[in-house]
Amino acid sequence: MKVAIPKESAADERRVALVPDTAAKLIAASLEVSVESGAGAGAYFPDEVYERAGVKVVKGAPALLKDADAVLKVQAPAPNEIGLLKSGAVLISFLQPSTQADIVRALAKRGVTAFSLELVPRISRAQSMDALSSQARSRRRSSPWVGPSSSWRSRASRAKAAMRASSQRNFCASSES
Repeated sequence: MKVAIPKESAADERRVALVPDTAAKLIAASLEVSVESGAGAGAYFPDEVYERAGVKVVKGAPALLKDADAVLKVQAPAPNEIGLLKSGAVLISFLQPSTQADIVRALAKRGVTAFSLELVPRISRAQSMDALSSQARSRRRSSPWVGPSSSWRSRASRAKAAMRASSQRNFCASSES
């Protein structure tokens, strides 16, 4: 089975659907894994890291997707990407079918079986597949790096709010004694 990971086409999307460590596990399970060149760059996984994990790096989405049996993406595919998927392929992604019904219809018309990760039940038995929780945990882990990159105005307003809260606590403590 051929698994393909294309570069995300959504604006400002830095995540990649499969990291090199997990790709190596799929390869150990006898799957053929390919990634589009530059797909992991936004998540700080250069092509060389994928190659060391045994992943084949392919230039361009058309060459990557033409023979793929399974396609892993973070965001829903763009209309031009749907046209590149072969009939009978499986797509696993955040599809947002309630707001992007046209994409779901186009996938069905193309003969692609699609699994929308946000529709996996959020129950204990399915927790290992709960993509929404894993994305929330990922966001919490990255917050120390996201904060410093925010604008000076938001940092200043957070500092002002923290000082205000601190002075109110001191005032309350001194008025009780």
